[in-house]
Amino acid sequence: HEPTGKAIYERKSYFLWGLLPTRRVDMAERCPHGVARIEEETNFGDGLCDLLTLGIWSPRSMTYTCRSTAGGD
Repeated sequence: HEPTGKAIYERKSYFLWGLLPTRRVDMAERCPHGVARIEEETNFGDGLCDLLTLGIWSPRSMTYTCRSTAGGD
């Protein structure tokens, strides 16, 4: 089991059914010791926006869990 640090939650926007992200995420800036886990989900609100725009805009909910130290020490 790897010790984990902070968890960061954010929403990201994509266009054309999730194929084109609106921005890049710099994981080194958010998690200086590395990333332990990345979870992406489409919740009800995200799916509703995707459906109402016919896939033109597809928001997603993301959670990044950072390592507490470099190399998981």
